[in-house]
Amino acid sequence: MAKNKLLFFFVAIIFVFVSVIVVFYNSLGKDYVKSGGEIVENLEKDLNDYLKENDSKEREKIFLRIKELIAKEKEISSYFISRFYLARAVYFQSQAQYDEAIKDLDIVIKAKGVESEIAFLNKAAVYEKMGLKEDALLVYEDLINSTSLDFLKIRALLSKAILIEEKDKDLAVKVYEEIVKFPYENNLYINIANNKILELKQN
Repeated sequence: MAKNKLLFFFVAIIFVFVSVIVVFYNSLGKDYVKSGGEIVENLEKDLNDYLKENDSKEREKIFLRIKELIAKEKEISSYFISRFYLARAVYFQSQAQYDEAIKDLDIVIKAKGVESEIAFLNKAAVYEKMGLKEDALLVYEDLINSTSLDFLKIRALLSKAILIEEKDKDLAVKVYEEIVKFPYENNLYINIANNKILELKQN
């Protein structure tokens, strides 16, 4: 049961990354005519559809489109290349090609910007899938200490708490308590943290 919950959690992380990237760039109102912008936007959309699709035939169609878009790497300008690598890392994760995903995420991390911070979170999730929990914790800690974006800090704290909970429930409660201090109402992750505090204190 716990493994199934963690698997669902990892899949949810991928959905969040793709959705956050699309929303963030749409809000900027940038010109998508710039070289590679349309390719990257279509790749992000197809990845999102692929991860949600249950029909095997439809998934295969989307998968082929994704491979065609990934093959156009050389057409992507420097303006969009971080988004491309971040999206391709999601693709590699979906195919359990974790080493390749890490390589792409490291490129994005070095480039800085909002994609870099999202890549930190995604890299930690990949380490979790690889069973490298201590490495994942280090990446989460780096992001918590460096990001100025609350939604990423909350997400990293939640992921950190879930990992710590396996070894030290008292310490996990302290991390969950850090999350609930954020001044946001009806926030999914803060609600999860509140529920986890109640659950762990009762056990």
